[in-house]
Amino acid sequence: MTNLALWLVTVSAYFEVWYWLNVPVGLQKSVWRISLLMLLCAPFNINDNVFTILGNAVSQKNSYALFPLYQKAEQKADAPFALYQSAGQKADAIFALYQSAGQKADAIFALYQSAGQGASAAFTLYQSAGQIAVAGFALYQSAGQGANTIFALYQSAGQKADATFTLYQSTEKDAFAIFTLYQSAGQGADAIFALYQSAGQKADAIFALYQSAGQGADALFALYQSAGKKSGSRSFFRNKSKLKD
Repeated sequence: MTNLALWLVTVSAYFEVWYWLNVPVGLQKSVWRISLLMLLCAPFNINDNVFTILGNAVSQKNSYALFPLYQKAEQKADAPFALYQSAGQKADAIFALYQSAGQKADAIFALYQSAGQGASAAFTLYQSAGQIAVAGFALYQSAGQGANTIFALYQSAGQKADATFTLYQSTEKDAFAIFTLYQSAGQGADAIFALYQSAGQKADAIFALYQSAGQGADALFALYQSAGKKSGSRSFFRNKSKLKD
């Protein structure tokens, strides 16, 4: 019943768009266009697996479509282009405005991407994963275990965070970045360039304006450097250093 309703709504919507883009001449042409849209948008259910070209569909198992506006499946959802894509297990798309999966979500471009286990995208504005998150470019990236990206404005991970460039990077264990404005790690923090770097155990950087570590702090250049009791603080160029006795 849901797929039937989606089919009728989709055909009506596409026909209206087609009508305004190119006004049909005569009844015969209008009937032909409606018939073509009905075929392209029709959801074909085979053993609870739904197949469609332009249609929107809900499936108790898997859903496969080429250009759906709305796609939802209890197990797996596949579509090259989807505005809304949701799957109980795995979601795959080339382009998706919204993509959500209970286990794994993969996309080349996704504005919003969320997965219970792993999420991967070349470009995403928002990416969240229960375990591993991988992105080429992400404005916001969060992962329960590991987060990996080339560029991220905000990056957070439960265990390990790796980035080439990030404005904000935070993790409960280890963090690595080539360039970061703010870097915080529960255990080890490594960066080539960091304005602010803080680590529960050891912090390493080539250049850091502020560097703090619970045990050892190492930098080639640091304006402010602070290290814990059992490990020394070393900096070849340092304007101010604070060592705990």
